[in-house]
Amino acid sequence: MKTTKLLTLCLGIFLTTLTAAAAKTPAKPTGKDTLTVNVNMDCHDCEKKIGDQLRFEKGVTNMAIDLNKQKVTVVYRTNKTDTATLCGSIRKLGYVVKPWKE
Repeated sequence: MKTTKLLTLCLGIFLTTLTAAAAKTPAKPTGKDTLTVNVNMDCHDCEKKIGDQLRFEKGVTNMAIDLNKQKVTVVYRTNKTDTATLCGSIRKLGYVVKPWKE
């Protein structure tokens, strides 16, 4: 009988400690951010090529590509990717990426 009570007490302390430790673990931020850049696109094939490349980048949730303005806007999850990775992905295709100026 004493063994059962002692085992139950130890189990209760263990679960309490485990729960407290889990509560203190910080969660990764799951915020979203938007990147808007100027890209030297010439034609619809350029537009498609960039769109296809960005579509497979981790964390990209939405994008808009405006060929006439040479503007690429990407909405992404900040815990999955960053602006340097996204710009590097476009540069890897051979395009020049510059900050967007209105």
